[in-house]
Amino acid sequence: MRPLSYWIPPYLFDSTRGLFTPGGPASTMHFSSTLFTALMAALATAHPGHDHAKDLNSRLEFLANNKNDLSHCAEKMRARGLDASNARRRTQLAESLLKKRGLEGEGFPDLDQ
Repeated sequence: MRPLSYWIPPYLFDSTRGLFTPGGPASTMHFSSTLFTALMAALATAHPGHDHAKDLNSRLEFLANNKNDLSHCAEKMRARGLDASNARRRTQLAESLLKKRGLEGEGFPDLDQ
């Protein structure tokens, strides 16, 4: 049977002091991983005392005062006839696509009525 030193790379084994000696490569790796973990923990807590509730309140206040839709100008669009022209354009497109594929049927109801 071969000795333990045969199976372990020579840079990790010191026959006089044993395996993984202090100051050897294994302890350096352990120190490096500990340092890396400490550094990552420091980065994770980079903004201590940051108030998330304040951010949330400011965002909610912004969204309450600014609309992300067109509801505030829907009457103007309806008065200009954009709704009807858009509906006609989409109906014509759908009918042409159905005709192109040979799926002509009863068509679509007239949306202007």
